[in-house]
Amino acid sequence: NTINKVSLSPDNTMIASTGDDGMIKLWDFKSGWLIKTIDGKSKWMQSVIFSNDNKYLISSSNGDTVIRVFDIATGNEIRKYSGHTAAVSTIKLSPYGDKLVSGSYDNTLKIWDYKTGALLHDIWGFNSGVSSVDFNPEGTKVACGTNDNRIIIWDAATGKEITTFYGHSAKVNSVAFSPDGT
Repeated sequence: NTINKVSLSPDNTMIASTGDDGMIKLWDFKSGWLIKTIDGKSKWMQSVIFSNDNKYLISSSNGDTVIRVFDIATGNEIRKYSGHTAAVSTIKLSPYGDKLVSGSYDNTLKIWDYKTGALLHDIWGFNSGVSSVDFNPEGTKVACGTNDNRIIIWDAATGKEITTFYGHSAKVNSVAFSPDGT
């Protein structure tokens, strides 16, 4: 079974992994033992991340268009974010845990209120899918990598484009801000 994403918890005690079988597996970081398996409710899981307080897992998949939040203690789904019209390829929680950004093969980037699930910004204008996203350390900017070879920086509060970087000869699979925000 293909593993598509591995994520380390903010407190460095657990690892979450997910893959094509639709399961989210939680592992003890020190011992390597499997702690729990959670049904991700969809096949071909693409992303899994921890909430900043280590209580929840946030996931997306190529099998549907929904972002799901699971309670780690119970394994229950507690929230859904709906609005994409194609598979959600990438997700990231802001450093303060107030916003969630998602990129999709529907050629959109969406910024959500993490706690309520309300859609704050629905950003269009991509020629192809959004393959990667990241927040800067202050949570004020979002970077996205696209399947049309661009990196775009957005204002997280307004949803307005700040700058675009051109010059890649293939899709941008990963973006990240440095710890100082550059």
